[in-house]
Amino acid sequence: MKMHLSRTVVTVAVAAVTLPAISPASRLTPLVGSWTCSDTGSTKPYAASVTDEGRWILWRDTGEDANTIYIRWNPSMQRYVVANIDGEGAVEVSTTSDTDPLNATWHVRFPDVPSSPMFTVKYSSGTFSLARPYVDRKGKPGVERLACRKR
Repeated sequence: MKMHLSRTVVTVAVAAVTLPAISPASRLTPLVGSWTCSDTGSTKPYAASVTDEGRWILWRDTGEDANTIYIRWNPSMQRYVVANIDGEGAVEVSTTSDTDPLNATWHVRFPDVPSSPMFTVKYSSGTFSLARPYVDRKGKPGVERLACRKR
């Protein structure tokens, strides 16, 4: 008895799936909305409103030290930029090159602040926080903290 074995070749075609790339600017959109915040410098919680103003994300808060903060991706610098303007008009500019600006270390670029040159931010599930180490006038180290929950 002669057996004939046949060989079957199965070809599986795998289609390449290309996921849409997340643009650097879109990584800031989770901030858009209304927030309730508290920080180490405030005696009570306050509101913050974050809007998408085209090229800038605009953060406005109603805290005791109210700030207006502009945030964006700068393609020529290949960095995210924050310009923080306080209620008295003082400006602070910070940048990060981290790929996730909401979970990043930011570096203060202007003005030169040797006692507080950087801060970290974290975002997860509608919670945003910031921690900023500093050294006070007496040389004592501390950490400023901000905690916000999306409403």
